Formats: sequence, C-alpha cells, structure tokens
Amino acid sequence: MMLILTFLSFLLLQESTVDQVIRTVTADRLRSHIAVLAHDSLEGRGPASAGDVKATAYIVSQFKKFGLLP
Repeated sequence: MMLILTFLSFLLLQESTVDQVIRTVTADRLRSHIAVLAHDSLEGRGPASAGDVKATAYIVSQFKKFGLLP
C-alpha cells in the first residue's frame, strides 16, 4: 500500500502533469493499479525480490506514460 501511495504522490507532485493526471484518475484505474501491485505474482514485493523488480518495472512504465522520470 505504501508503494501505491508513493507512486501517486510522485505523480501529483509533478506540476507539469497535474492536470493530465487529474483528468485520467478514476476509481476503475486506481483499482486496476492496486490489483496489479497487489497481485500474487509480485510475491509480496519484498526488498530485492523478483516481485519487487516486477513492481518497480510496472511503476516505471506508468511514470513513462505521463512523461515522468522514474
């Protein structure tokens, strides 16, 4: 959950993308992100685990969609 909050905080802190993010945030999209990051395939996302690497890759891909640097 902390990972999700961090992800959303970084998105919202980027002034140049705030309007873009606000226009795209919906309950369904948030549920989708949460479902990905909470999925069993991420194996709990422990530090330096395969799940952590997968979660990081997902977040990086989402940052890139908004033109943010990871």
